[in-house]
Amino acid sequence: MANLIVLFKTFLIEFQCAGFFSLSCGGRTSFRDSSNISWVPDTTYVTTGKTTTITYSDGSNSLNISARFFPNSRRRKCYRIPANNSTTLVLVRAKFVYKNYDGLGKPPKFYVSIGTSIAATINLAEDDPWSEEFLWTVNMDTLSFCLIAMPEGGSPVISSLEIRPLPQGAYTNGMTDFPNKLLKKSYRIDCGHSNDSIRIWDADRSFTPFHVAIGFKIQLSFRQSSLVEEPPVVVLQTGRVLARSNTLTYNLPLDPLGDYYIILYFAGILPVFPSFDVLINGELVKSNYKINGSEISALYLTRKGIGSLNITLKSTSFYPQINAFEVYKIVDIPTDASSTTVSALQVIQQATGLDLGWQDDPCLPSPWEKIHCEGNLVTSLDLQNNSLMGTVPDSLGELEDLHLLNLENNNLQGPMPQSLNKETLEIRTSGNLCLTFSTTSCDDDASSSNPPIEAPQVTVVPQKKHNVHNNLAIILATVGGTIIAFLLMCISVLIYKTKQHYEASHTSRGEMDTRNWGAAKVFSYKEIKVATRNFKEIIGKGSFGSVYLGKLPEGKSVAVKVRFDKSQLGADSFINEVNLLSKIRHQNLVSLEGFCHERKHQILVYEYLPGGSLADHLYGCQKISLSWVRRLKIAVDAAKGLSKQVTQADATHVTTVVKGTAGYLDPEYYSTQQLTEKSDVYSFGVVLLELICGREPLTHSGNPDSFNLVLWAKPYLQAGAFEIVDEDIRGSFDPLSMKKAAFIAIKSVERDASQRPSIAEVLTELKEAYNIQLRFLESLQRFIPVFFPLSPSKEKIQRELKVLVSFPLSPIKRENPEGTKGALQMEDQRPIEVLYIGKIRDQFRFFTEERSETNSGLERASHCNHKESDERHKGA
Repeated sequence: MANLIVLFKTFLIEFQCAGFFSLSCGGRTSFRDSSNISWVPDTTYVTTGKTTTITYSDGSNSLNISARFFPNSRRRKCYRIPANNSTTLVLVRAKFVYKNYDGLGKPPKFYVSIGTSIAATINLAEDDPWSEEFLWTVNMDTLSFCLIAMPEGGSPVISSLEIRPLPQGAYTNGMTDFPNKLLKKSYRIDCGHSNDSIRIWDADRSFTPFHVAIGFKIQLSFRQSSLVEEPPVVVLQTGRVLARSNTLTYNLPLDPLGDYYIILYFAGILPVFPSFDVLINGELVKSNYKINGSEISALYLTRKGIGSLNITLKSTSFYPQINAFEVYKIVDIPTDASSTTVSALQVIQQATGLDLGWQDDPCLPSPWEKIHCEGNLVTSLDLQNNSLMGTVPDSLGELEDLHLLNLENNNLQGPMPQSLNKETLEIRTSGNLCLTFSTTSCDDDASSSNPPIEAPQVTVVPQKKHNVHNNLAIILATVGGTIIAFLLMCISVLIYKTKQHYEASHTSRGEMDTRNWGAAKVFSYKEIKVATRNFKEIIGKGSFGSVYLGKLPEGKSVAVKVRFDKSQLGADSFINEVNLLSKIRHQNLVSLEGFCHERKHQILVYEYLPGGSLADHLYGCQKISLSWVRRLKIAVDAAKGLSKQVTQADATHVTTVVKGTAGYLDPEYYSTQQLTEKSDVYSFGVVLLELICGREPLTHSGNPDSFNLVLWAKPYLQAGAFEIVDEDIRGSFDPLSMKKAAFIAIKSVERDASQRPSIAEVLTELKEAYNIQLRFLESLQRFIPVFFPLSPSKEKIQRELKVLVSFPLSPIKRENPEGTKGALQMEDQRPIEVLYIGKIRDQFRFFTEERSETNSGLERASHCNHKESDERHKGA
């Protein structure tokens, strides 16, 4: 028989040993508290912020604690704590206290991050003080714990931070499907504990019906436990057992649609050996589980996409019993930037002599100052107006994914690193002395007389003149120049003749190839001029060209897209594009009416939708409030059209010639130079974010962190922070519906295309989010009395309900009662049909067509600035 040993551990006393850190944030002196924990000031581990002392009452006790806050914070403010190389798994515990220390009465809301992951959202208006705990596997020599301010969220504040090493291998059982994840504590419950809970373990009285259960405590010796988590014996010596029923249940609310790690602890402290079935959310996970005397055991479980947790123990022999359990939310840890990138940026910081505060990962969870990223790739570096001197550092060439380098208005001069001389990189150098890719260095005399060189053009700086002239060289140069000029003239004539023949043959071939296109009509250039009244009214403009309003002889309005000369495709490419677009026929896709291809003219003719684009309705100059259910309906209809188009197309087809709309283009295109179905999913994901946030994909106003919609919204939505949702729909949506839509939008804009869902999967999730919102509105309709005085929020709900009334019970499956599939009946009873301009290379634009006899859409569009409506009929 195995030897019995007495385990007497407690978390009431913690020793300050290797790897243990207890930081008094904002504190000035070290001290030991009543739990015998030694606390030290945080000044060694953080370099910014201000300190204060907070006094508040906790029950009958008056507390005075120190705190550190970070006013006017735009970037992450981080604690950097050395990690013990012998320990990889640590517990991070932080406490945040506001208690109106600043007298403003505005509790802050902010994020905390660990490593590259936004780990939690702290909202001190909901709970003050606020505590968080995390389990993290440290894979570097420094642990980075950061506070990140939200727009209008106030100054982040923290009062204490603790680091505790945990045993190797702990909290890994059952986690094979979730490698290298951060665990955020949801619950750590000491079952049956009746007095004040011991430190970091909570009592269970709030989570189970105690009229059928009793708590108990038994001092007992246990056999040596094999559990690497090492739960305290004082916790295992308490438990909860049923008193008058065969079923013991715990109900625990969770964040919606999260993945969770669950550990149930059992200890044989009774003279009987109970056995029972274990069910999680109604699913049997373990049958006839038996607790043996004097033994400690555990069940390790994971659950994906749940919003609540029900733990049920059903008796099969004696009474069910449980001693403790832990529940953790599984948080993704984004891949950090490459070590090469980090090293290169550190070298650049040293070479410039600037204190930019570049530490930890440059991109995640939020980019460093003067840096823009896509995922974990550094794509833009802004070093303008920094009085930099000398030459450009060679280490810049190690930033392989850099697309923009701004060196304007410095004092740089000399040769540029050849590694930067590439077509994919835009370099801005105006306002410097002399920068060139030439192997010839800038002369002192030339530096003042020559204008700055716009890289990456290769320009040779002129040499000084020689005093000695070679007359023979002059004569030979003159004769040679004459001969060369004659040859060039002959070659030019030959090229002109060849080009004329080539254009004639290809024009005739193009005209021959474009005769039979089904519903797509071939227009002559003369017909186009007549339809547009000689291109009189422009309704959109972009990098590809302009869009004009036209009217066909039968009276149908059309949008005529005319390509600029510089954006034109070759004859074969244009014919292929027309061939693709002419096949797009779906009720939710804007159709191609026809085209014109004569010599230098490449023109596409689309049906015209006078109601304007989705952008006009969300954030245009004539913004119209769209409810959440309508936005979901737009997304579902669009996804239907795109899904049908994808299934009819060749799934292996890729596009390699792209003129994309900024903000929508798949970031993988920059490295692969190809667009696939997953590229369409990315662009569609951007549009979903537009619907959720009510803002454009790219903006140059406000905080630089919010310029790019994807990079700005993704961390907020991942953290479940719905304060970035369009204010027009706040308070009127079901959180689960929003969570599902946000989740699929985030997955759609993953940088790695292999991690994106298919368009069919996107459609399925959007349908579910849509139906959840409909059920939510139907429930509101049942419970809100019509005679109740309306507040602004209730008025919003009533407007939503009016829209709901016109929907069929199953709008995804049935047609509208009026017979117009996909139509919404608004308050003024004018049907609004949602349409979608499908896959035209990388672009997705949505339109709503107002089917009325008036020309109100045209009148409204004429009041908008062309810049705001230039995307209305954009194509490739």
